Amino acid sequence: MIKKIIVYITRLHNRRRELLVCVDKGRPEAGIRVLARMVGENETVADALYREAEEKCSLTHLISKNKIKEYIYYDEAKAEYHERHVFHLEVADETREKQECIISSLDQDAGVIFDYNWVPIEVVSELETGQDDGIHLFLMESGKSAYIKSS
Repeated sequence: MIKKIIVYITRLHNRRRELLVCVDKGRPEAGIRVLARMVGENETVADALYREAEEKCSLTHLISKNKIKEYIYYDEAKAEYHERHVFHLEVADETREKQECIISSLDQDAGVIFDYNWVPIEVVSELETGQDDGIHLFLMESGKSAYIKSS
């Protein structure tokens, strides 16, 4: 079974809580997502969690708020099961408003380009590939209830 982490990273900006989301510039129709990655064979869940934030967004000063949930997810597109570990981290320092990240892949000549942006939590719509499975728990723990999942 493939072990994965999903990370809801938030910040307080102008007295509003914002969530870090990203969009694949080559496939904007795929929707928005949050940070996620597979946990390497010789890597702990915690190592994968912080490495993802640093590699993709150069975020190193993070406060661990809590582990939201752990569950099994079936990825229909890939016909495989994932053991998902969902976390909430909060930035401790000022951050950039936007950031672009190029992710290299062994099976592609060019890297995939992602745009990372901060958005108010209450405007977040459905996230890609079931990444919003734990967002209602995240919103409850952060005192927000303005999330509406589209049908």
